[in-house]
Amino acid sequence: PGHYRGEALTVVSAFEAVGQYSAHKLSDADLLEVERRACPGAGACGGMFTANTMSSAIEAMGMSLPYSSTMAAEDAEKAESAARSGEALVDAVRRQRLPRHILTRKAFENAMTVVMALGGSTNAVLHLLAIARAAGVALALDDFETIRRKVPVLCDLKPSGRFVTTDLHAAGGVPQVMKLLLAHGVLHGDALTVTGETINEVLRDVRDEPRGDQEVIRPWSRPLYPQGHLTILRGNLATEGAVAKITGIKHLKITGPARVFDCEEDCLGAVLAGRIEPGDVVVIRYEGPKGGPGMREMLSPTSAIIGAGLGDSVGLITGHTVWWWDTWRRRRRWAERSRWSETATRSRSTRSGACCSSTCRTPRSSGVARPGGRRHPGTRAACSRSTRGWCRVRAWER
Repeated sequence: PGHYRGEALTVVSAFEAVGQYSAHKLSDADLLEVERRACPGAGACGGMFTANTMSSAIEAMGMSLPYSSTMAAEDAEKAESAARSGEALVDAVRRQRLPRHILTRKAFENAMTVVMALGGSTNAVLHLLAIARAAGVALALDDFETIRRKVPVLCDLKPSGRFVTTDLHAAGGVPQVMKLLLAHGVLHGDALTVTGETINEVLRDVRDEPRGDQEVIRPWSRPLYPQGHLTILRGNLATEGAVAKITGIKHLKITGPARVFDCEEDCLGAVLAGRIEPGDVVVIRYEGPKGGPGMREMLSPTSAIIGAGLGDSVGLITGHTVWWWDTWRRRRRWAERSRWSETATRSRSTRSGACCSSTCRTPRSSGVARPGGRRHPGTRAACSRSTRGWCRVRAWER
């Protein structure tokens, strides 16, 4: 991670700085310094975002060597770890220790358990389900909810906490977290690893409880949260299920007018121009696997909302992910939500008699689509913003 004025920076720091600057809360000089220092070198970003979450999950499944997932990419120990990893890989090939021998149901449960304890990214759900499918292991969305209920959040890591991944490494890394989980009976110690040893054997020299001189890894008796932070939701906006990151949420509901945008860039422009107000529910459509394409992260608008000081008063629904921003410590902690009442997502433009797109003002009574437009199913409205396909916001008036 980078550092500026005594604070560890991550990629999100740069996005938030843009929002702060637009809200006249940050000077030109400070914005430039944050931008220069946020990602100072090679490797993954410093927070427990997708990359570090998945590397930790891979280590928990036994597919990489202990401590390898939290090392700084430019530290000398990374080269040593790479050499040992090569040796382990050659040995696994010679002994025909194959991935499917390691990627068992127990391995996936260990990965889910560690992700919960770390406070990891919601993307772990997407990726672990995909890996399980490729490995021929039965894994379902509801399995994450089962694990969540019995595993506490033990690590105070960004983006929802105070520390970065190198701090976790200094505190004992993923092996320390795993040994703590193992000692309390929520980890499978007999699962195989790439070295041929079991999890029990890999962790035999790791202490049961974290050191008392650090605050990154909490003891079992004093967790950050008593249950996991990735909860599975089901509702009218996600009939097949959705993942919500509820770290630090104070209010589980928000009701307000929807501000609908058809892409990330339009939303960002509205935030930076000051057109998003407290109480709004921002909706960004067509940024899912097909429309994005590829599940874009939406870091720009979400961080700009935080930077503009709207983190405690604005909701955000984007693609297949729903976010509810709330205050926690410095108002920079954020969470994802996926279930909103129909009244919360009813768009301002629909109520006013126009198309549900915030950028389209076709009257509902027109009955004929504009050139190149698509008619909204179930309504008489037509939308001129058709390049991203059919309007998928529910027709509220039929």
